[in-house]
Amino acid sequence: MVNEATINTLAAKSGTAVQPTLSMLGITKHYDATAALTDVSFDVLPGEVHALLGENGAGKSTLMNVASGTTTPDGGTIVFDGSRVDNLTPALAQNLGIAIVHQHPALLPDMTVAENIRVAVGLKHLRGRDPDATKAMRSLLDDVHFLGHLEDRVPSLSVARRHLL
Repeated sequence: MVNEATINTLAAKSGTAVQPTLSMLGITKHYDATAALTDVSFDVLPGEVHALLGENGAGKSTLMNVASGTTTPDGGTIVFDGSRVDNLTPALAQNLGIAIVHQHPALLPDMTVAENIRVAVGLKHLRGRDPDATKAMRSLLDDVHFLGHLEDRVPSLSVARRHLL
């Protein structure tokens, strides 16, 4: 977790103020009488990569579900690039570029890379990136440095490429 002191230290070293790309402040989530998250704050600065570690039931998945818009918190604030985000949905999170890489990728193993992208992203979103869906898919793969081909079948991919996909 990045705190105010860390941000100030980074800002002092760089000579500029460092603004978190994503801040979740005071996030609280209950499921009936069970508190999954209580006053949790989490910042991601530009260029940072984080891994959440903890025991089962510690709230890791719940926090990431809040960040990706699949779970609505009971309290707290989400800020993206300095702007407060109310009612974060999965579609809005995706448009903001927020994505979760799960430990076990959810891929359709009997399909190709392109078919998996079409199912996961949808043609409408692809065409919003480029009218040519094939070019849009290749562009998505290039963004994450995926060197495989759209025609590759999932079983032929390495574990690393499956995660990138």
